[in-house]
Amino acid sequence: MKLRKQNEFINIFTRGSALSSLFAITIAIIIILIVLLPMGISPKKAFHYTIKGCFGSLYNISEVLVKTTPLLLAGTGVAIAFRAGLFNIGIEGQILIGGLMAAYSGFQWNLPPIIHLITILLIGGMCGGLWILVPAYLKVKKGINEVITTLLMYYISIYLTHYLVVGPWKAPGLTPATPYIKHNAIFPLIIPNTRLHGGIIFAITLVILIAWIFKKTRMGFEIKAVGLNPIAAEYAGIKVNKIIYLSLFLSGVLGGLTGAVEIAGIHHRFFDQFSSGMGFDGITVALVGKNNPIGIIFSAIFFALIRTTNLEMAVSAGVPKYLSFLMEGIIVILVAFENIYQEKISQIMRRHIGDMDTD
Repeated sequence: MKLRKQNEFINIFTRGSALSSLFAITIAIIIILIVLLPMGISPKKAFHYTIKGCFGSLYNISEVLVKTTPLLLAGTGVAIAFRAGLFNIGIEGQILIGGLMAAYSGFQWNLPPIIHLITILLIGGMCGGLWILVPAYLKVKKGINEVITTLLMYYISIYLTHYLVVGPWKAPGLTPATPYIKHNAIFPLIIPNTRLHGGIIFAITLVILIAWIFKKTRMGFEIKAVGLNPIAAEYAGIKVNKIIYLSLFLSGVLGGLTGAVEIAGIHHRFFDQFSSGMGFDGITVALVGKNNPIGIIFSAIFFALIRTTNLEMAVSAGVPKYLSFLMEGIIVILVAFENIYQEKISQIMRRHIGDMDTD
């Protein structure tokens, strides 16, 4: 009985999704602190500038939430595909397409307040979802791996959006960008004199809704079942091809919404390649959040904290901003290979507890 309880404790400690991510983050922080020592930056000093950069002012706190918003949406979009055993590596392309089409409907149409904002969000989300249906079709009908096709569609989206913002949809001036969207299509600011807009409320609400869908609905169960074992799911009567289409479409919708929210909340126009890697950051957020929407909320906030403190660390302490990317890389590696180190930790803990029992 005692041995069984010990094994249960060890399994919880080493296999818990949140704990394994926390372990990866802790190791990454320790490695970064070691790297900072030769630069003359003590852990105490690094901690000081981190806190100052993230929470030193109301503006800094608002910037954390501003950077959290796209990570939440993109990370959840990646997680939906992951749940179905699919890898939407091209979500960056869906962000570009969704953002561009949201901007077009924002500057081309003139609708009443609220309705215009809802419209550009719907347009952005739907265009992101439709963009990924090509890889979905090739996956279902031809068996072509979605990693390849979503990545190729990403490159198409780069050149297509570039053509439109330097050509037919370009606003007057030197900047390769569309005209500004109408005021009715803009998210209202939550805190004056900051960039924090209502998109953060929209993002959190949507992520919580998706968490409920995963946990409480048949659709969520079927997506998870297909991700775990598509053959068994098909024998159980689940239409696997339908779930592939649905999962990738929803993943694309979240990607498109990411772009639309950034247009409506921050940029108010579409710049050439405005995304700057939000989709790829979303993959990292989904991995660390274990494809759980609630875990993704905390994961997105953590990575937003890293990005926000970058400037303070660089200006005040002379720390290269690329150290944040190093930290993210270490975390991803540890999370990706968690089964290896978790097994080692499990063995060490069993040996240690066994030695304690012997004593």
